[in-house]
Amino acid sequence: MGNDMGRSANRMAIGAMANATHFEKKELLRLQRKFVELAQREGNPYTITRAEFREALELVGIMESDTEILDRLFSMFDKTGNDQINYKEFVGGLAPLCHGTVEEKLACVVDWCGGDGVSTIYLL
Repeated sequence: MGNDMGRSANRMAIGAMANATHFEKKELLRLQRKFVELAQREGNPYTITRAEFREALELVGIMESDTEILDRLFSMFDKTGNDQINYKEFVGGLAPLCHGTVEEKLACVVDWCGGDGVSTIYLL
């Protein structure tokens, strides 16, 4: 019975995340399975490290070879600043990049460029 309650709570959490992130439930479940698989390899079983981050991004088609870009993305996703990303941070970071509106994607670019409110972005 306890396992059924856990599954039910997970389905409810996935449903809520789907509404908040514009990911489909199937996408979120696939991301969750892969995230848990990566997180349980070593260290904290609920978070991924910078090293595991690259592999996690490949799931959504981001195969960046530039480590500086990946480091900056990782830092943006790591809201707690503990050099690890939990599932909520991971999905929350991916959502605007994968399914966000133009405004949400532009906000990510501003954050990526420093988000200090002083920088200027020029369109060529």
